[in-house]
Amino acid sequence: MAYNHGEQSLTNTIGDLPQNFLGSNNTHFLLPSSQFGTSLYGDNDEASAHYSFTQLKLKEIKFFDK
Repeated sequence: MAYNHGEQSLTNTIGDLPQNFLGSNNTHFLLPSSQFGTSLYGDNDEASAHYSFTQLKLKEIKFFDK
């Protein structure tokens, strides 16, 4: 069974989650360790997924059920 939606939807989601400018997200579950966009360009200036790096914010784990 193949995944028919491609990796672009996952790339877009991961690219939007760590954005930390005003109006982007309420809670940031991922740390923005590279360029994930700015409010100046309407978040359309994020780096290519190949050059992006992020990791889970450990403080935000409390939002998930165990």
